[in-house]
Amino acid sequence: MKAIILAAGDGSRMGKLTQNTPKPLVILNGKSIIERQLLVLKKIGVNKIYIITGPHNEKFNLKNVTYVNDLNHKKHDILGSLITARKYINDEIIITYSDQIFDEKIMESISNFKGDIGVAVDLDWEKNYENRDQHPK
Repeated sequence: MKAIILAAGDGSRMGKLTQNTPKPLVILNGKSIIERQLLVLKKIGVNKIYIITGPHNEKFNLKNVTYVNDLNHKKHDILGSLITARKYINDEIIITYSDQIFDEKIMESISNFKGDIGVAVDLDWEKNYENRDQHPK
């Protein structure tokens, strides 16, 4: 199984924290967000990982991954970034954002899915959008 991690965003809503550092490389309790993702993905059997980068792509130095640099990340949205890795979108693949910390049980469930296309959804998502001024509900 393969995974594509979308990491080409600016992280602008995080202000100075991501001014010179990509959001997936922000450290939480000793590990970056993306390192946490890689651990879970490898644990569930993902053996090939592609990371789509954008600004500050030179700061990514993770081992055993393939990088796809989206040189035009400022000219399109996240779907445009995903299209830069279209040649890797085949077979069994998990596509995920780079700024989410996910539970191993959820990823196991996704990896065991037997249909053609599956989407993991937080059915209680609305509470996370309360009091947001950017990307409101």
